[in-house]
Amino acid sequence: MTSRHSLGLGLLVSGFVLAFGGGCSSSTTESAATGGGSTTTTTGGQGGGTTSTGSTSTNTGTGGAGTGGAGGSTGPGGAGGGPGDNHDFAGALPVDIDAQNGSVGTLVDAATKDFYKFTGTKGARLTLIARAQSLVDGATGNDNSIIDTVVTLFNSKQEQIAQDDDAWPRFGRDAQLFTTLPEDGDYYVSVEDCNSALGPDACAPADGLVKFDYQLDIFSVDKLTAPEAWAGAAQDGTPAKAVTVGYKVPKGNQAGEYGIYIVDGSFSAKGDTHVFGFTPPADTTVIAGERPRAEFWVQPIGPQNGDGSTSNVNVWVVDAADPSKVLAKAEQKYYADGDNATNGPIGLSVPITLEHGYYLYVQSDAAQSAPATDFYFAEHYVGTYYYGTAEANPDANDAVATAEKLETPPNATPGDFFVDGDISVAGTDLDYYEVTVPADADQVSLYCAAQRQGSGLRGFTASVLGADGTTVLATATESPDAEMNATQKPVAAGGGKAFLEVKASSQDPDVAGTYYHCTVAFSKKP
Repeated sequence: MTSRHSLGLGLLVSGFVLAFGGGCSSSTTESAATGGGSTTTTTGGQGGGTTSTGSTSTNTGTGGAGTGGAGGSTGPGGAGGGPGDNHDFAGALPVDIDAQNGSVGTLVDAATKDFYKFTGTKGARLTLIARAQSLVDGATGNDNSIIDTVVTLFNSKQEQIAQDDDAWPRFGRDAQLFTTLPEDGDYYVSVEDCNSALGPDACAPADGLVKFDYQLDIFSVDKLTAPEAWAGAAQDGTPAKAVTVGYKVPKGNQAGEYGIYIVDGSFSAKGDTHVFGFTPPADTTVIAGERPRAEFWVQPIGPQNGDGSTSNVNVWVVDAADPSKVLAKAEQKYYADGDNATNGPIGLSVPITLEHGYYLYVQSDAAQSAPATDFYFAEHYVGTYYYGTAEANPDANDAVATAEKLETPPNATPGDFFVDGDISVAGTDLDYYEVTVPADADQVSLYCAAQRQGSGLRGFTASVLGADGTTVLATATESPDAEMNATQKPVAAGGGKAFLEVKASSQDPDVAGTYYHCTVAFSKKP
């Protein structure tokens, strides 16, 4: 998942239980600092840790470097798993929703599943978390010696209805699934390694695994530490009925570190629209030299590495002072799941002004209404999430000679550069940035996003140019349904400088956002 997770993803979050994921991609060459204490290869992360309330942990706040966790308490009282007889539906062990202690187990090997069962009610909003990486002190979240958990949900007929490999956004290999139960009755859950769920080509080698312990937790979403903004039944698609995201600093966080929020709802008819209001607090923590953004990670749908929903959604953000002004928009039909290396889930990301009001719209895009299974979940964050030096002036760096110089952030991998900029006039404005090529680097990777993050820029193109300002080392153009990246392109060793050139051919007349985000990452071949 290099393209999806190498956008300079650096979560300033102290703890990752609720959101671990987007993609199996478990090899050591897989990316990048996606926060939560993930290892850094081509991009830098900005830390991670864990906070919890009772048995529930979740993403919160801003923290230093650390290993992400997927939540849930440990201790006596959890159901036993592992090398027992719970390797099929008939032997499934009973577990409780919102149990004080998680169900601990040990997989027999990378090819054998463990099964559990619980009784649920129609409409229950749940998250299922299977931790393994975060149980090991000092683990990076991407350790090839520890199992990469996959959690799968089945109905009473033993039919698969939802699944998660890692989570979205991704902070490591621990699985986390959000879902809404379609009916009253019994449900089954399997926990397994990535190899048995997705095959060896998508996973770390099975013969390198030495730690098979895991913990399974099943929580009601409204009991998580991350506050829930649930659409409820009163939605009519207007700001007057908007559900407010109530920002508050989680226990243990510093002032300004507002953490993660869950935005979710269920549609009752085709075309239903839900509205959420959010006003990022004035004291929201923003890294010096960067600009605040609002992030919305919409969970992928369907039974295969999705939350089980049958409805794609359209999501957009407007300025509350001018609701006709759409700042960002994304249509889920153009996005896939976390195991798609070139087309991951929605990560709507829009620059914001603190203490200013906005509305998030979520609209059903289902071809036919299915109220029991037409639902959505998104995780939300405000502040600095991705590394990205704010462009100083969109009209002052229009030529190589006046290129704006970028520096590697203090905690990022040397040789990685990030920029958060704007194309002031699509088709006319060009932006140039100067970067320093490390002396031992012999390859460069380029990752950018504009339309894929909700921007109105179209035909967005980025190129890494050599020291002469003309030789193209790497280039790519964004499309609606594919991540934009050019990976591991050769460069001449010996250091020097290079340039990033960005441009766009047009502006969507219905989307006012002019922003983009780019990462240039130099490295040495292993």
